[in-house]
Amino acid sequence: MGIQAETTNIVTNKKKSAGRTSPRPYASSPCSLHELAPVFHGQPRTEDWAAIRDWRQQQRQQLIKQRQLLDRNTKQDAGAAIIGVLENEPKFADHSVAFYWPLEGEVDLRPLMRTFLHRNISVALPVIVKQSQPLEFWAWDDSTQMRPHPVWDIPVPVERNVTSPSVLFIPLLGFDEQGHRLGHGGGYFDRTLANLEPRPLAVGVGYEFSRMVSIYPQDHDMPMDAIVTEQGIYWHGQ
Repeated sequence: MGIQAETTNIVTNKKKSAGRTSPRPYASSPCSLHELAPVFHGQPRTEDWAAIRDWRQQQRQQLIKQRQLLDRNTKQDAGAAIIGVLENEPKFADHSVAFYWPLEGEVDLRPLMRTFLHRNISVALPVIVKQSQPLEFWAWDDSTQMRPHPVWDIPVPVERNVTSPSVLFIPLLGFDEQGHRLGHGGGYFDRTLANLEPRPLAVGVGYEFSRMVSIYPQDHDMPMDAIVTEQGIYWHGQ
């Protein structure tokens, strides 16, 4: 089953496949990021993992480059639309939510972190504690002291206060019609989701132009429960 779009004011299009709805409308003018043509997505030459791995790396480089070319206003408009979706979806307003610190043009959700704190929702950040192992999630608030992590220099809390969030907002470079996410290739979120019990709600966050026909998922690729872009929410398997 593919991913389906959810709307604020649902208007069913009978010409579409069952279960799909029209894009979510926004109060501000819609962002045009989805109009960018991802001409570089292509297909790997074969189905073997080595070829797919090389193809994915090429896609990552192209997606990062395209994301970095976005002007400031476009990124701000898209970010505001995405935050609007996330803060108004009741399923995401749980008692404990894990965010991420933005890297290389990722959607900046830091304003939403503070909004959730004001709603008495606990906030955490992912931390690599050991290479090639599942992540831990450490508590964060406005008073938390931060330090750069040796991996990618991402800021993480100085103090290790491990939490168990029930919702994960996960950054993505690309996503496909089955809800699979293309990340930076470290596999940390995949390993984390595979090992957490009960599994938290996994929400991929990125730009609409990052949509791909397929990332050619392997057994280790964990699908998201939902993908959120400036165009709305795409639920997987619902």
